[in-house]
Amino acid sequence: QGDAIESLMLVFHNPDITSFANLLDYDLPIGNVPTAGLVSFSCAIDHWIEFTRDCTRFEYFDFPKNPSQAVLRE
Repeated sequence: QGDAIESLMLVFHNPDITSFANLLDYDLPIGNVPTAGLVSFSCAIDHWIEFTRDCTRFEYFDFPKNPSQAVLRE
């Protein structure tokens, strides 16, 4: 990805999206990202080439039929 892009959204089908989310954060116990589910991570980097799992920070996990509010990590 070019460095002019500051935000990137990846769209997957399962089981890949669930595996990818759990790969980025080993402490994130997501058993399944449902249809239209969203898992958000931030990463403080200046260039996409610097992206690693170690720079990611979990922001939230939510989905349309979530009976409660989005799952947030403080």
